[in-house]
Amino acid sequence: MTVFFWALAIMMIVVPRATAGLISSCPLMAGGSCIPPDDMGDTPGTMLAVKFAPFSFTTSSGITHGVLKEEVFAETSGTLDFYYIVFNQPDSATSVARESDLNFAGWATSVAYRSDGSQVPGFVDGNVPPSSADRDVSGSTVGFNFGPILPNQRSRVVVISTNAFSFTTGQSMVDGSGPLMTFQPTVPEPASFILLGGGLLLMTLFRARSRNIDGRKYSMTKLLVPLVAMTFAFTHSAALADDAMPVEGILAVNFTSSPTSPGIIAISANGIGNLTNVGNLSFQLQKTLDTTGKVPLFSGTFTITALNGDTLTGTYAAVGAAPDAGGFGTFSGQITVTGGTGRFQSASGIVPFSALANGGLGQAAYSFKGFLRM
Repeated sequence: MTVFFWALAIMMIVVPRATAGLISSCPLMAGGSCIPPDDMGDTPGTMLAVKFAPFSFTTSSGITHGVLKEEVFAETSGTLDFYYIVFNQPDSATSVARESDLNFAGWATSVAYRSDGSQVPGFVDGNVPPSSADRDVSGSTVGFNFGPILPNQRSRVVVISTNAFSFTTGQSMVDGSGPLMTFQPTVPEPASFILLGGGLLLMTLFRARSRNIDGRKYSMTKLLVPLVAMTFAFTHSAALADDAMPVEGILAVNFTSSPTSPGIIAISANGIGNLTNVGNLSFQLQKTLDTTGKVPLFSGTFTITALNGDTLTGTYAAVGAAPDAGGFGTFSGQITVTGGTGRFQSASGIVPFSALANGGLGQAAYSFKGFLRM
């Protein structure tokens, strides 16, 4: 038991008290509030996870619905930032005034928004910045207030920066919606405590032993404490870095679409592009637009083929905004790589994208930025 409590104590020393490295943010203590600053131009770090959460709520005016999108990024220090954007659908009955994220109690948080949302992988520029942010007295709920997000608008990308190193499935809410499945901070997995416990066990074995060097006494415990702390920090950094390979580039496609049943449209796309660590490539996509639910969603499968014939394969998911008068519409989403052939045989990862399409022209352009593990 002594080792376990030592492990907890050391972890509290190693985990930073300050929040992660946003250029501009305002700290949020339990019961506090602030006006989030613009964190424009900041580098978001390494993208770890993406979630789309459709929402809806009913008032006397009717049904308001849309999509909350969240992405989790790791800073170079290993601490986590949680990014969100709210899409309010064109046929919503009312505006959206608040987005809330639950289960942040026990973690240091600071908040900001991004006026340059399209510079964050997987996001697009929004229309409405937050007017304020607050945290309840328990410290659990961090919320953003908007003034407001009208139908056919989307929020600016908002950020909760934390001192957490791990995350798990969590909950969020948009105005009067029920709980939405998103992400939240969590304590490190047991393996981290095992690592600490092993190092601290060595401390207990050697704490009584000391050596007399040049007439001075040196405690083995004093030497092992920083070593254990550095091992803990290194382990988290190494796990994040792992064998991640950056993937960034553009694609241009032509597509055709045809309805297959009421509310369902099949779309076939083919194009070319270039991605770092892949090179010049061809791109094939088979996806479906489902408009039968409260939120129109794209889903499908893709194949990326490099010049030498090696392939990347996986799934495709996206949510979009209504097109403008000229037929141009933006959308964002992710491809999830689940395998491949040749040098990509063991590839996996999530690569967010933003895109611009014109249904009348049957053309679209994609911008990708993410990571693969080989």
